[in-house]
Amino acid sequence: MSETDQSTSPRVQMRTLEPNVAVQSWDQVILGYDRAEAIAEARRSRSFDLDRARVGCPFHVDVRQLVEHIARGEWDAAVAAIHQAHPFPQILGMHCHRYCEIELTPGAGPAGADRPRRERVEPTPIVPFVSALEWAAGRYGVRPAFQPGKPTGNRVAIVGAGTAGLMCAWELRHHGHAVDVYDRERLPSGLLWTGYPSFRMNKSVVLEENDPHAWGATFHAERAVSPDGLRRMVDDYDAVFFAVGRTPLRSFGGIEGEDLDGILAGLDVMREVWYGGRPSIGPRVLVFGGGFSAFDVARTARRLDCSVQMLYRRGPAEMPVGGRGTTFIRMLESEGITVRTMVAPKRFIGRDGRVAAVELVRMTYGDLDASGRRATHPIADTEEIVEVDTVLRSIGEVCDVSAFAEPLGIDMLPEGFIRIDPVSRRTAHPKVWAGGDVAAGFGNHGAAFDGLWAGRSIHAFLEGRHDAWQSEAAVSDDADLLVRAASMR
Repeated sequence: MSETDQSTSPRVQMRTLEPNVAVQSWDQVILGYDRAEAIAEARRSRSFDLDRARVGCPFHVDVRQLVEHIARGEWDAAVAAIHQAHPFPQILGMHCHRYCEIELTPGAGPAGADRPRRERVEPTPIVPFVSALEWAAGRYGVRPAFQPGKPTGNRVAIVGAGTAGLMCAWELRHHGHAVDVYDRERLPSGLLWTGYPSFRMNKSVVLEENDPHAWGATFHAERAVSPDGLRRMVDDYDAVFFAVGRTPLRSFGGIEGEDLDGILAGLDVMREVWYGGRPSIGPRVLVFGGGFSAFDVARTARRLDCSVQMLYRRGPAEMPVGGRGTTFIRMLESEGITVRTMVAPKRFIGRDGRVAAVELVRMTYGDLDASGRRATHPIADTEEIVEVDTVLRSIGEVCDVSAFAEPLGIDMLPEGFIRIDPVSRRTAHPKVWAGGDVAAGFGNHGAAFDGLWAGRSIHAFLEGRHDAWQSEAAVSDDADLLVRAASMR
């Protein structure tokens, strides 16, 4: 079989740590490609319509160029090809939504087809593993030196140093605007630092790629911005991008005993770990929740030598993990974590002011609720008592920013998010843009997409041509992507 006629052979799979090794380590579980594996996958991928893959990528990475450079072992050129589109080859490669691969999947429909329908199509094992190749390029190539634009004299404030804020900073610095990035944390990266465990993403990669100083932006650490502070920024700066993150829910909704010591927010525990602390939890831990954070919290507690159970009030198919609930459950079970579904806490039982047990009740489905999901109800006479030392709450996050938005006349959605224009990411205030969690962003890719388009919009505004830019963007080849992003909010 030739190097360019391998489209029917399966993709080269990435290696992973064995579960018995992974659970004893904080090292990243998915190992990615070594150089030889990446070259083999790139050569296998040459025969595909890689220009079509570029259409599917929200950032329009030149997939054909990327694949060709890797096939030749040209690592620096490969990572440079990615940096033409965005600065996060390893971060977005490791946690990719794989739109380009969906674009190449039979049954996904041609470019421009209904995107929400195609979101449900799983890439086949034959199409190029582009996300893994992007990760490999960032891993083995030398990051190109950033080239800022000629200074414009304009100043932009960015509130929040997560993926959305940093992507916006990167885009604005390309155009020569001065950028100040403010964040309440000591380090940039947002939840990629405080909420993503190292066994999912190497922390050195997070800090390497989320480096606003490398682009000439100024990072203001441990500078939480108040509503009054935001109003002053709007007066002092030429434009403001507001992209703060969510905070974990602090309540089970009024369940008896929920204020006992030993009942903690899972994200708070992970934050302490990633800043070098050793949280006092366990040895018996119950984690409540069914999303990505709950899985991360459970695996973190397991690596702290705890006996861990994860409990979710719905079934595996309704876990908010992109339809992969059953797969994720198997992963936890392979690490010695027990997962129980269709069960919920009824009350927490304390001893000397600290949680000592949880009364659980089995759940069943009822009619559809207002959100379109099936409501769950407790089953009578199914209660049980489970002894526990620590309860970790991972039942969702909130983003209450009304105190910031209302004084500036910024419109809010009924769900509590900021209303933004689906193309420009601009709010009702002419000098304020928003993206990421505060605008109901969807994951790292959605946040980066918001930051990119906000940066483009702000640049057009600062040049005095925003209306013309918006009209052009609304009918551009990217309009489909913009509409899709808006529909997922």
